[in-house]
Amino acid sequence: MNSTSEFDETQRAWATWILSALCLLWFVLAGRIALAGRWDNLRWFLLMGDPHAQDTLGALSAAAIEDGEWWRLITTLFVHQDFFHLLINLSTFFGYGRRLERLWGSWR
Repeated sequence: MNSTSEFDETQRAWATWILSALCLLWFVLAGRIALAGRWDNLRWFLLMGDPHAQDTLGALSAAAIEDGEWWRLITTLFVHQDFFHLLINLSTFFGYGRRLERLWGSWR
């Protein structure tokens, strides 16, 4: 097969890796906002999340959209409720994202 084949196994899933890194970065930022140096609350944050941190980082809110914060339509893709939510989303994303990138290409 040539390098432009839609099933090229050597093609890297760059978009999947970049989007996954953004999800992880957003979660770390949420932890930094939620914990604010109080590491004794780490377990609570990992299991329950933090609504204030989620809102600060762009969680979807109808009231905020009505107030003109249209960017929340994009940033909400990177906001996760808790560590389990992040883990499930990333595992699903890697499962399908890499295959779809091989099929469609990285930047479609």
